[in-house]
Amino acid sequence: MIFLSAVGGALLGLLNGYTFPNFRPFNGYVLKPVLKKLHIPPIIMMIIMGCVVSNFFGEVVKPYNNAWAQWVRTCCLAILLTRGGMNVSFTGKGLLVLFMTFIPLMFEATTQALIGMGLFDMPIEVAYSLGFAIASVAPAIVVPQLMRWNELGYGRSKGIAGSLIASCTFDNIVCLILFGVCKTIAFEYAS
Repeated sequence: MIFLSAVGGALLGLLNGYTFPNFRPFNGYVLKPVLKKLHIPPIIMMIIMGCVVSNFFGEVVKPYNNAWAQWVRTCCLAILLTRGGMNVSFTGKGLLVLFMTFIPLMFEATTQALIGMGLFDMPIEVAYSLGFAIASVAPAIVVPQLMRWNELGYGRSKGIAGSLIASCTFDNIVCLILFGVCKTIAFEYAS
């Protein structure tokens, strides 16, 4: 399933154009984009291929253990956050990054927790678990795009992309920690 999703992402990437690396059969060959005006991120095709594989090839996917899927998700998140962290230089902007991490995160999580308590009559611990699960920034979408903008030079002089990558990375770490804390508290009260 992972292989077919990666193939789907690669095919969509080829539709958007691709420059092959300098190795023997291709030697820097440039594939012209088929879609010139529309840029679709490869992750969209990976999601579509994942849905197709799980629905049409379900018998093939069933033998795979859920622990493997969790391990693959954890490795992907670690790679994305490490990649984003290696591309960050937010010297002198620590307070800005801190504010960009905590203020939107706490407002989003609190709003979603209040909605969860109001609509679904959830206990506060479960509602905040829901809030922190939803409030997390999607690193698979945000970090690669910001890294691309940083490479193209957008906002580089003011360090905008670096500050956003740092706050996105810290946002995910804080969301993971606070979700785990709220989930632990909720399960302690449940038992």
